[in-house]
Parts: sequence; structure tokens; C-alpha cells
Amino acid sequence: MKVFEFIFNPGDKQDLLFDSFCYEPGSSQEQKLGSLYIIGELKNALPQDSRLINNLAFLLKREYYSGSSAEATLKKALKKANDFLSEKTKLGNVSWLGNLSLTVISLHDLDLIFSKDGKTKVLLLRPGHITDIGKTLEIEEFEPYPLKIFTNIVGGKFLENDKIIVLTEEVFEFFSKTALLEKISLAPDQKALKELFQDKEKEFSHLRGICFLLFLTKEISPKSELIFKKMATPLSLKDVFSPTQRFFSAFNQSLRRIFSKLDFSKLKLKLLNGVSLPKINWPQLKVSDFKLSLEWENKEARRNLLLIFILVSFLILGFLFAQKEEEIKARSFRDRLISLQEKVVKAQGYLALSQNEKANNLFKEAFEDTLPLSSENSSVSKEALVLKALVEKNLVGLSQLEELPDPRLLFSFANQNFVPQHLVVLDKTLYFFSPYEREIVKLVSDHELERIGVDEGFSFAVPGNREIILFTKPNKISFLTDDKIELAFSLKLPDAETSFAGLSSFKGSLYFLEKGTGKIFKYQYPLAINREEPQSWIQAGERKPLGARSIGVTGSVFILSEDNSIWEYQAGQLKKIMNLSVFPFPKRLIKLVIWPPFSRFAILEPSEKRVILINRSGSLIKQFRSEKFLGLKDAAFSSDGKFLYLLSGLEVYQLEL
Repeated sequence: MKVFEFIFNPGDKQDLLFDSFCYEPGSSQEQKLGSLYIIGELKNALPQDSRLINNLAFLLKREYYSGSSAEATLKKALKKANDFLSEKTKLGNVSWLGNLSLTVISLHDLDLIFSKDGKTKVLLLRPGHITDIGKTLEIEEFEPYPLKIFTNIVGGKFLENDKIIVLTEEVFEFFSKTALLEKISLAPDQKALKELFQDKEKEFSHLRGICFLLFLTKEISPKSELIFKKMATPLSLKDVFSPTQRFFSAFNQSLRRIFSKLDFSKLKLKLLNGVSLPKINWPQLKVSDFKLSLEWENKEARRNLLLIFILVSFLILGFLFAQKEEEIKARSFRDRLISLQEKVVKAQGYLALSQNEKANNLFKEAFEDTLPLSSENSSVSKEALVLKALVEKNLVGLSQLEELPDPRLLFSFANQNFVPQHLVVLDKTLYFFSPYEREIVKLVSDHELERIGVDEGFSFAVPGNREIILFTKPNKISFLTDDKIELAFSLKLPDAETSFAGLSSFKGSLYFLEKGTGKIFKYQYPLAINREEPQSWIQAGERKPLGARSIGVTGSVFILSEDNSIWEYQAGQLKKIMNLSVFPFPKRLIKLVIWPPFSRFAILEPSEKRVILINRSGSLIKQFRSEKFLGLKDAAFSSDGKFLYLLSGLEVYQLEL
């Protein structure tokens, strides 16, 4: 078992803390539990939280090595961590909520169990394959920040030479963009891993975060399978924020302050029949046996008793008010559930009449409505969960979703010493390239590769008439004709800060999407002659999709925005904004793929392992989903529009349309 820790630029930002901890067993008792690894990151850190990650690590280690079973003691340790964070919240320290990411791993031989919270990624790497084994722990919450920490654990049995990698958010994004994950998965041994990171040392200068890598080396039967199991959390921090609890806590403090000021020595209590108060046998008392009188001469005593009476009255009123509030809330939940049931019945009626679009819209509204009703604090949560399952079943039936357990594999780059990032189709030939590779790879008809040496990598490429137009950031254009780079020149940029995020072509002209601003710059044909300033294509004053991700041109210009909507422009003016009507609802669409002669668009969403086909109006045509699509990077239509080629990780798939 080998552990590699790569900590990038610690202390570079004062409000960003991250660290990793490796605890190896010492005694024979601890050896039964194996090793414990903890990786933590805290964003927007305040000075008082400077040791939060260290304290959590110490607590987890102490509790973990106090038991005899790895799974049971890990659950116990996580519960203690929850209690620790809960106490901080009760004291008003909530700055860590939404900012803390923590991963805890227990490893004995090749048996591994772990839990995570936050935005760290836990991945299983095998040659040419990347599996997000932490995805089952990424549960959507309805609140603006997660109130449950360490809600589940995942366990698995792994194979020799498996690599388990934990990445903080910024490091994961960088590794994904630069294809480092694929290269790490292909590293045959520990020496190759070290050389890979040493070669990339200069590129890490701007990174902040952690790459924690476990290289599993013990032999194990190849029939071992990865097994996931979920376990309920021992604690919910939602109780901490209960409004009723806050009310009574504040009331109790007020009551204590007032009682502390009372002088009970001035309240004279006498029993008229000579009965001594301490000797009263309370269970046998009768009202007629004695009389109680108070001396009211003292004004302060009267005032104190009046205050007690008022406080007790408020206590009773508060209890009654809280009870009434719960009744009103329960009645509101029930009314909303009845309304939701009526909406589902109406949608099923549309479905029976084959009015699928109306049914689909109502089911989507119903799905959104079930989310708050099915939460833990809802009095109708059980009924809402049943209704939610029914709605999901109908939505899946209307979603045109085709599951592909084994999509057609066209080619694999697993043993080719080349990691493609993009593909482009010219005539019937597929070309693959990358900003990080100094060659272009051509897939010929007999499924063999031909390599074309080049001086630099390429960021984008689009097919021309008989050539491929290649772009290298920030402004270099090259042409690949007959498998040779024939011409290269530099475009004039709008300004020195310009950075392009996408490229498309139409009738020989190039359309560049500027990163961040959503601006579009057009370079007229012929490019080699026309060197004047680029044309800002969107008219002044028109809205632009800030944070746009991808562009495609078919006469109209289509832009995929950060919020997963598609903006259509004509003649530089915004025509419409299309929100995709698909289920599951889009979370992070990364690329819009267009081939101008055809009306179908393809949209890639690797986080949902799917490809979405829509028409020009944004209506759904079909969806393809497969476990093999987790690493989707790029796609291209065949020249006749009958096929869609997909680049996912190191594999190339062909979908028949």
C-alpha cells in the first residue's frame, strides 16, 4: 500500500485551509482496524476556525482506534464528529456550514470504507476508466446549505493496482481539464506516478488544494466486486435550528436572570394552624387542614411575585402558541398534498388522452412540489414520497430516455499513449486532438490510427470544405489539409485580455465565444487575407449569457449558458431563450454540438451520464444514458447525420440516430 500526498500552495490564501492526515495502526488491536486517512478543506475560514480540521482529525483518530470493528468504529467516530460540529453550532459558530469539505477513509488490506461531505471528489482509477465512487454520498438538500454531515458511508472491496484518489474542488477541476486523471489511471507503477507529477510541477504553481492518492498493491482475487451500502446518519443538525427550541432557550435564560434578582427572604410564609411546613406529608394534605397567608407590606415582594406571574403566563401562552403553530403547519402540508394529488390525477388524465406535452409539464410541476413535502420536517413526508415515486415513474416514461448498458465501442485509446480531449469529423474520417499533445490522431476506416506530428496542441477545431481549421490559444489559426499543416497565422484579438471559450463556423466565417462575457466575435472569410479587427457580432445593448459554455452556428447562433438554457440570436439580436424540458432536470450541461445541415442538436451532460438530442425549437427528441458516458468530453455528427460519435474518457462510441 502506497500513499501519495500532493498539497498545492498551502497558506497561499489566508481564508482557505486544507490538510491531510495519515494514521497507521500501531498496536495489534489497531492493526485489526487498518489505516485511517482524513482529507479536509475549509473555505472562507475565520481566524477562530484555524484548527477546525486538525481538531476533527484528532477526534476521528481517537474514536476510530478505540473499537474493534472498522465499520462500527468509523460510524462511532463520525457520530462524535457530528456531535462536535453540533456543539459549535449551538454556540453560534456556523461559519463552517457550506464551507467545510471532509473525507474520511478506513482501509484494511483491500477493504475500504469511507464517508465524505462537501465538494471533495473520491474516484476509483483503473487503466482507462474513472469511476466517481463518492457520487452516492452527494445528496441534494433543499436548504441553502447542507445541515447533515456524514449522512452515509460507502464500503467496497478493491483490486490490486487500483488507485483511490481524493481531490479538493479546485484540484479536481484542473485535473479534469488537463486530462491528468486519465494519465494517472494509466500509470503502471509508483515510479511512473512520481515522474508524471514531477513533469507537471510548473503547471501546479497556481493550484490550491490537495491530491491524495492511495495505490493499492496487495494481491486479491479478480472476482472481487465493488459493493455499496448506505447507513443512516446518527445525527441531524436540523434540530439545532428549531425555532421552538430557540424560543424556549431564550425564555429560560430570561427566567433565570429574573429569579437571580429575587429576594425570597422578604416573602414571609406562615401556617396558621401551627403546622410546620417542612413536616407536611404532601400526599395526605387537604385544603381545609391549613391556610396560607402572605404579608404584602413589602412592595418589592409584591413586584417580584407579579413578575413571576407574568413569566408563567408567557410560558403557558408560548406553549399554546407553538402547539397552534404546529397544527397550522400540519394543516398547510395536508392541503398542499391534496392539491398535489389533484394535479397528478389531472396529468394522468392528459396522459390517457395522449396529450403527452401537457401531461409532461404537469408532472414536472408536481415533481418540484413534492420536494419540500417529502422532507423530514413535513408531517406528510411518507405520503409525499409515495407520490414522488409515482411522478418520477411517469416522467421517466415521458423522457424518451434510452438506457445503453453497452453502447457500441468504436475505438479505445487505453494503450495508445495519447489522451484525446476533442474530436472533429471531416467527410468520413475522425480526427482527435488535445491542447496537451503534439500530434493529431486520425482514425482510419479499418479502426487503425495514423499519427500526424505537429509543433503544438490545439484548443478547438471545426471542419471546413476540404480542410480542418485549428485554433491554438490565444489567437493562432492553422489549417490541416491532406494531413499536413499548410498555413498558420495569428488573428487580431479585440484586446489583450480576450480569452475564447468556444468556436463554431458557418459559410467559411469563424464565430468565437468569449469566456465569461458571452460576447461573440466574427472573423470574415477568407481568414488568411482578412486581418482587420474582428466584428463584435451581438448588437450593442443586447443581453448576453454571462458564463456561457458552448457555441454553435447554423445561420442562427446558439449559445449554451451557465444556467443550462440555450440562447438563440439572429442578425446579432436575441430571438429567444430556451429552457430544456427534459427529465431528469439538467444540472450541468457542458457542450452544445451542432452540424448545420441538420436540425438536430446534441447536448452533453457527463454528470448525468447522458446525451440529449433536441430540435431547433428546444423540444426533446431523445436521450441516451450509459454508465460509460461519465467521462464525456466531446461529440460530433457524422457527415450524413446518421451517427453521433462520442468521446468519453479514453473511449470512442458510436450512436446510431
